[in-house]
Amino acid sequence: MFLIGMVSFFCLLNGIEPTKDDNWETAIREDLFQLIQTRKTSQTLRETMEKLEFRPTYRKRNLQERLLEPLECTFCKTAIGVVITTRKIGTSKDRLVSMFTNLCILSKMASEEECKGLINLNIDTILYVIDNQPSLRPSKICSILFQDLHCQDLFGREWDLGLPPYEPQAQNNIPDDIQSGSVKVLHITDLHYDSRYEVGSNADCGLCVCCQKGTVPSSESTAAGYWGDYRDCDVPWHSFLDLLTHVKEEHKDISYVYFTGDIIAHKVYDTSQTGCITDITKVYTELKNSFGDVPVYPTLGNHEPHPVNLFAPEKVDANLQTLWLFRLVAELWQAWLPADTKNTILRGGYYTVLVKPGFRIIALNSNVCATYNLWLFHDDYDPYGQLKWLIDTLLHAETQKEKVHILSHVPSGDSTCERNWGRQYAKIVNRFSHVISAQFTGHTHLDDTVIYYSHENRSQANNVAFNGGSFTTYSYLNPNYKVYDVNNRGMEVANFESWMYNMTDANQNASLKPKWYKLYDFKSAYNVSSLHPQELSNLVERMTKDKKLTQLYFRYKHRDADPMISEGCDSPCEVANICTMVTATYGNDYHCKMYTGLYWKNRYLG
Repeated sequence: MFLIGMVSFFCLLNGIEPTKDDNWETAIREDLFQLIQTRKTSQTLRETMEKLEFRPTYRKRNLQERLLEPLECTFCKTAIGVVITTRKIGTSKDRLVSMFTNLCILSKMASEEECKGLINLNIDTILYVIDNQPSLRPSKICSILFQDLHCQDLFGREWDLGLPPYEPQAQNNIPDDIQSGSVKVLHITDLHYDSRYEVGSNADCGLCVCCQKGTVPSSESTAAGYWGDYRDCDVPWHSFLDLLTHVKEEHKDISYVYFTGDIIAHKVYDTSQTGCITDITKVYTELKNSFGDVPVYPTLGNHEPHPVNLFAPEKVDANLQTLWLFRLVAELWQAWLPADTKNTILRGGYYTVLVKPGFRIIALNSNVCATYNLWLFHDDYDPYGQLKWLIDTLLHAETQKEKVHILSHVPSGDSTCERNWGRQYAKIVNRFSHVISAQFTGHTHLDDTVIYYSHENRSQANNVAFNGGSFTTYSYLNPNYKVYDVNNRGMEVANFESWMYNMTDANQNASLKPKWYKLYDFKSAYNVSSLHPQELSNLVERMTKDKKLTQLYFRYKHRDADPMISEGCDSPCEVANICTMVTATYGNDYHCKMYTGLYWKNRYLG
């Protein structure tokens, strides 16, 4: 995230165009060299930056994909090129920190406090990558950081793991002795517990996270609520405890709990290893105490490591490794997992469990694909060997006639998941779609249902990923969780419910417990006969015709949050939501374009 802040000022120009007399690439390069050498910002650079328009990466996600602007990628490559060049000729860490700090502050992308924190937390990783990767290219860095802007790395490699041949006779792989009936699965994700949340503090602070202890609101309307806040705030401990109490009282027939990551708060510029260990341990201890003998199957979130997002390769300097996190969760997760899961958890934070005969869970560390994971610049080839392991594990499940649920944090189709990793993952899902009964994700904080399509027949849907939404309200959301009704035969999701409470109502009656209620169940809400992938694909086609459906999806996606309902969802917003539903790999926009065309045809030409 910090590197995005450093280079984004080159990438979000407002009204600046190159001319024959104005070579921006050369001018910016010279100004940056001067800044490094003198630690002073030129007047030209200051004037340029006054014209810039920024989109802080930690704010509410844009509903629409940003369009490519002519100079964005060139500016990124120029900026990164200066950093690499100056480091190669011996520029000190101190000078580069000074440069980054100045640019971050001038960019107004973040406050001085945030800029200093982000840079100091991440600079050692950046310098290690530069110092130890002789072939590092600015184009590689920019193609990862700004893949949503379609930055290209013409010399980049697209790695491929290869897949075992498909055996058609393996398709109907449900053992005869599997019992009928169903089980209930609870899905909790993105808690983002904030130990520094203080009721009555400033909820409108202008920083990446507010509601912080010791801050003072400017008025009563900007004071942090008791149960949480719609603004850029995470959740207090007592809200998390209320969630657990409610779930135990309301759902006494839960068989399994899926927790798809993100415990740590969004104060990304001020984290510590000690703080992360404390909060992670506290949350998992409470989960164990609350659910007792009901097994919890967890995954890591991108906020768990310190610094945030960074999952280091196995062979780097000890002070930069992520091993401390893997060791921590390997111990904490043993409350629910067998001992033989430790090896892969210690290697890369992933594991598999045979829950019962015929049913296997695979928990992935998909955070390695996050474009904010700066270690991708060092080596992006199948981090931790995880996808190769996934292939082997699914092949074993296929031969043993097992059905599989895959749990992960970052969805493969998210714009922040590096496209080559996402592409390889989608290929694996396609090959083993008859083995994988369902996928469960988090990260986006939004209640989305994402459809995977056959690579051989694009009209055929063959898998589904269910996003759990989030317990945190960050940002402009109501807290929620989901309960899935899963058939024993095939372990397919037959239906699910989303439960929530309204944050405005809860805070207006702060002395009372929040009023949790079922927002919807999927089958009834969308009038579908099942949650089979093809039935969901048919639903998307219906959504292109029926405004009531697209508006309903918008409401449920944001859990009827007051700020989002007030904002509303226009046609481009509806199209963006449809595209999210049919995008399993970022950059593969075939189905997005197809359904977008149908939308405009059905709504305005039909």
